Amino acid sequence: MATKGSRKDPAWPYSIEIPIECGKKRVKEHLACTHRDVSPCPNVPDEVKEEICQYLKTFETTKFMAQRNFEENVECGAYFVNPNISSSPSVNDRGVRGPMDRFLGTTKDDEQGTVSDEKMTPARAKEHRNRVCLDIERCFYENVISFNVATSPSFIGMVRSIGQYGRDLKPPTSYELRTWILNEKVKTTTTVVDDIKATWKKPVVNNQYGTVFLNTFDASDCIKNAHKLFELLDAVIEEIGEELVVQVVTDNASAYKAVGELLMEKKKGLYWTPCAAHLMLEKIGDLLQNKYALLKAKKKSAISSITINGKFAEKDLLRPAITRFATSFFILESLHGLKQPLQSMFVSREWSNCAWAKKDDGKVVKKIVMDEKTFWSSVVYSIKTSKPLIHVLRIVDGEKEPAMAYIYGAMDECKEKIASNFNGDVSQYKEIWDIIDEKW
Repeated sequence: MATKGSRKDPAWPYSIEIPIECGKKRVKEHLACTHRDVSPCPNVPDEVKEEICQYLKTFETTKFMAQRNFEENVECGAYFVNPNISSSPSVNDRGVRGPMDRFLGTTKDDEQGTVSDEKMTPARAKEHRNRVCLDIERCFYENVISFNVATSPSFIGMVRSIGQYGRDLKPPTSYELRTWILNEKVKTTTTVVDDIKATWKKPVVNNQYGTVFLNTFDASDCIKNAHKLFELLDAVIEEIGEELVVQVVTDNASAYKAVGELLMEKKKGLYWTPCAAHLMLEKIGDLLQNKYALLKAKKKSAISSITINGKFAEKDLLRPAITRFATSFFILESLHGLKQPLQSMFVSREWSNCAWAKKDDGKVVKKIVMDEKTFWSSVVYSIKTSKPLIHVLRIVDGEKEPAMAYIYGAMDECKEKIASNFNGDVSQYKEIWDIIDEKW
């Protein structure tokens, strides 16, 4: 807590801090002897009383000016206004409310007020809606709000509620949003979660009543510490109830494998399972053709300083990195999409005049990119075998809705898609199907 000497509030030098619910504003009123919500101080010197009175006067003036400036900014930037509501003369005298108003002009509605329902023609209604939309647009742009928010049910509900309330709605303040409104939301969410938890003893956690996101932890400092990860997961299981937890699914990293063994050793009725989709990708990635394609694709880092953006293609290559299996396949897909621009670059005059063309690494990469028979056929094979499975992985990792209801059908579609990619030639896809069936 800051010391009295380090505080800038003018009332502190003349006050003693005591543990009562008084507040800084009431201390000032006490010292200034204003008789507002607190008794006057009988011992305050005249010079202190005058100082605090002047401070309160300046504060009120500043507060009034800030509020007036805020209201002016709202009115000056608004495209839909109601002139029947009084405003500052400076606002009315400005004429142009904002840069866009130069192109909109003043309508009759601006001079006479809102048109009544009986006078509202379809053309007038469209004009009024356009002006409201411009106000909404201003909020989105000034606060860098994603346009996707406009498709949110909560956004639609908010707009409807405002319209139903009417023009006299006083919007919530930032203080309200972080106090009683937030508290009400917490209560509502808690009630919903508790209702869903009450159903867990009948079916399972992921059931028709809904899926609950229980908690989140920042485990970045212990991502490789099996014992710490075990403590976090064990605490969650204890919170839910050991008898209600059937299975724990994690990543396939070595730390999580150790966590799974520790959990099953302590919780005899619990099963740990690594993510099946990741296991499948890992196994498929070990196939000779895929391993060859991935190994050669990473050689492109030798020419990472050469940009083909704009000259030979409209986008850059994905950079190789220490990643999990899905990202490696994304690299191959990105590479295949730039096959023609890459090959054009390596036969261009720009490449011949480039220093990389004389280096061993540059020569190796050029040989790989121009290899139609082996390299590109391996890339195509990798994409055909991995892309359908990655689609399933996205469903599993998605946050919009539970994946359990779709995962079985998605896996069947995945296998059929892989078979279709090889034109139904069993000899081409049987090895992939065997891997999926084994891990499934």
